[in-house]
Amino acid sequence: MHMCSLHTCGMGLRQRQSGFNLVELTVAMVVATGLAMVLMSLNMSTTENMRSGFVAQQYRMLSQAVAAYMGRHHAALVALPSECATVLWHADKAPTAPAVSCQLSGLGATAVANGLQPTAGELIALNFLESSFSSQTLLPTRPIMRNASGSLGPAKLSVQITKQCGSTPHCTSGYRLQGMVFNQQPYDFERSIQRGATVRDNMYDAFAAMGGGAAVALASSSAEVAELAGYKSLFKITNPLQSSSGGVPGVLAMRSDFNNLTGVTSSDSMGAYAPSGQMWDFSGQSLRGLNTLAAVTMGVEQLRTNKLTVSGDSELQQVKALALLAEKIKLPAAALGQVCFPQDQSLAMANDGTGRLLVCPSTGEWTYHNPKDGPP
Repeated sequence: MHMCSLHTCGMGLRQRQSGFNLVELTVAMVVATGLAMVLMSLNMSTTENMRSGFVAQQYRMLSQAVAAYMGRHHAALVALPSECATVLWHADKAPTAPAVSCQLSGLGATAVANGLQPTAGELIALNFLESSFSSQTLLPTRPIMRNASGSLGPAKLSVQITKQCGSTPHCTSGYRLQGMVFNQQPYDFERSIQRGATVRDNMYDAFAAMGGGAAVALASSSAEVAELAGYKSLFKITNPLQSSSGGVPGVLAMRSDFNNLTGVTSSDSMGAYAPSGQMWDFSGQSLRGLNTLAAVTMGVEQLRTNKLTVSGDSELQQVKALALLAEKIKLPAAALGQVCFPQDQSLAMANDGTGRLLVCPSTGEWTYHNPKDGPP
């Protein structure tokens, strides 16, 4: 039988106890490292989501300012030559400046050097933007766009306003202004960032958050060409960044509109106005957040409102209301005892010429509203 002294057995116990503590420490370190990696990954994901949200907010703020600018000064803007909307930046050739005056003056102490391409600084001076707004791009860019002198353009957001004139001379009525906010230098969408994601991912996330007026120009590589397209290519816009081959990929844009026929200004255009039909077509989109809506004719599948005022004749299939006030209500005709459907029908006029009111109770047969009426 093996015998050990108190000293030697104690040493073995201490060694076994020490080894057990090392295992525990190793497991704890592995678990802590795993948790740290998960938390770091979540933090990176949150950071990228916030970055995309900031990009979308920056575009929206500038687009709303452009919409307000067009709404206030549309008469002066439409009088400027169309050439003033030409973007004087190109990837591989020197652009030619238009030989026309594009200055928009008469705005008080501030004059806009090019009325159809106002800068963020000019919009700030005109009180359309907060003084703290910065037009510097929030995503990495590829500096390739140059001006006529060959100088590289700054990495910032720019504005272009184009006009569409009606049939009237000198574009005095029936015109439409379309503003566009875009990055002056293309985003470096092939660059990798945190978590193996790319700037392309940031662009797509920002594009999704910008709303219906957003457009994006992307390609498989920066060597290809791309034009601006909206969600599911519902609309397309000419890319303001051009090379000799075509549109430069890596562009995010957001459009805004003003139409002098309706006086409507939008910074997130969801519908199209057809002058020939004198109506707006919202392509099945929902309209929310309206305080007042006035229309001569309106076709909707469902209308929810706290107060509905209708002037003139109106035909409604179904009305659900706590109270209904009308000078005249035209009800359908029905025969006493005829089958009805309580879930869809409630009131009718007797078709026997008496003008008595019929109701559709749960029994499913038209009945006199006033039981005392009885048969005539």
